Amino acid sequence: MGCGNGESLKYHGNNKAAELWGIDISKNQIEKAANCLSESGYAAKLICGAMEDEHGLPTDYFDYIYSIYAIGWTTDLQGTFNRVASYLKKDGVFIFSWSHHIHMCVAYEEGKAFF
Repeated sequence: MGCGNGESLKYHGNNKAAELWGIDISKNQIEKAANCLSESGYAAKLICGAMEDEHGLPTDYFDYIYSIYAIGWTTDLQGTFNRVASYLKKDGVFIFSWSHHIHMCVAYEEGKAFF
């Protein structure tokens, strides 16, 4: 979810993922992802669109779905989570990250954090 320029998909390709799929709302990022993967010898199913929209992805299909700093951009968080749950196999895992506002208030010097 939010595949960006394809570097994370490339990482999973390098680590023997059976299939690579990516969704991103940006046509530019989808093109970058396609180029990144192609240059590395990987093919992926890339979809340009919002993560909260229906794109015909298979249900009960994926072992893992992840979103690195993208899930917070959805306009329908519950709908997106519902879609993710429908795509995952019974014991599948959804992994996501998002930044916290406090990170903008922290400076690090000599191994110490200052607010």
